[in-house]
Amino acid sequence: KRLRARQALEGPRFKIHETAMREQVSRELARQIVHIGQTANLAPCSVATSCDVLVDGKETFARIGAAIDAAEHHVHVLYYIFEPDETGTQLRDALVRAAKRGCEVRLLVDAVGSSHLSRAFLAPLLEAGGQFAFFNRLSLRRRSRLLNFRNHRKIVVCDARVGFVGGINVHDEDNPAVRRDAWRDTHLVVEGPCVAG
Repeated sequence: KRLRARQALEGPRFKIHETAMREQVSRELARQIVHIGQTANLAPCSVATSCDVLVDGKETFARIGAAIDAAEHHVHVLYYIFEPDETGTQLRDALVRAAKRGCEVRLLVDAVGSSHLSRAFLAPLLEAGGQFAFFNRLSLRRRSRLLNFRNHRKIVVCDARVGFVGGINVHDEDNPAVRRDAWRDTHLVVEGPCVAG
C-alpha cells in the first residue's frame, strides 16, 4: 500500500495536479500583493512592457547616461547616496547636458546619505536650469523625530518612458568602471505604463 501511495504521488496525474495547485496559489498570492499595494499607497497596479536586469554599476551608469542623453522632455532623479566623486560628476554632467537641451531636470537626494554634496558641485546643474533639493534636511534647532526617516530609493525616470530602480547608489564604491573593488549590486531598467505612473 505504501508503494502504491508513493507511486500515486510521483505519477504524472499528481504532477499535473501539483502544477495546477502552484499556479492557483501563485495567482492568489499575486492578487493579494496587488491588493496590498493598491490599498497601502492608493496607486493603481501597472505593467512594464520591458524589464532588463543590470548586474553592476558599470552597466547601470552607462544605460542611465544614455537614457539621460536621449531625454527630450524631463529627467527626474532620486537617490539616497549621490557623491561628488568621478561617478557622481559623470551623472551630474549628463544632467547638465539635459538641462541645457531644455529638459526639465530635477534631482532629489537624501540629506544624510548625500551630505557631501556642495553648492559648488551642484552649481553647473543649477546654472543650466536644473532643480535640486535635499530630502528631510536635519536641523539642530528643532528636535527631529524624523532623524531616521530617510529616503533610500534609487530612481531615475526619463520622459516617463524609461525608468531605473534598484540598489545601486551614485558613487565610485558601486562602479567597477572606476574601482576594481566596487560593490556588486543590481538595478532594473523598465519601460511601459509603470514608468509613466
